[in-house]
Amino acid sequence: TIGFIGILISISLYKMNRARQGQLFIFLTLAMMAFWMYVATPIFYNKTMNTYLMLFAAIAFEVIGTMLLPVSQNFTKAIPTSILLMSYGISFYFLAVVSQKLPLSVVYASWSGIGIFSIAILSYIFYKQSLNWQTLSGLFLIVIGVTLVNLYKS
Repeated sequence: TIGFIGILISISLYKMNRARQGQLFIFLTLAMMAFWMYVATPIFYNKTMNTYLMLFAAIAFEVIGTMLLPVSQNFTKAIPTSILLMSYGISFYFLAVVSQKLPLSVVYASWSGIGIFSIAILSYIFYKQSLNWQTLSGLFLIVIGVTLVNLYKS
């Protein structure tokens, strides 16, 4: 996934007459692919690795990708767009691995709920978006719901 997205972005950079950025992006894509093949995959398939740590990584990369949506300016900025796409790809990779080890309802409730909560708080901090008491109440209920799903998983 990372390699495919990286190659597509590199081709689009070349078509936009940004050959140097395209070459840099190809290098970064190959480096990330090598890292995942030789370092991350053996670590994350280790049975002793904490599954919830992988779930947290999936949430973190999803939040990074979502927070970069406004920065990418409708996918016209190459660097934020490429980081955004890679973040989503990595997030779905971790999500796929975790969904084999935990019930899907727990995985998705945690991923989406904590992601929504994090994005709302970070949007308030970085993008100066407002949070009224109704929004904060809803976020609080999401956290309670995710906690209950995790406590009473089967």
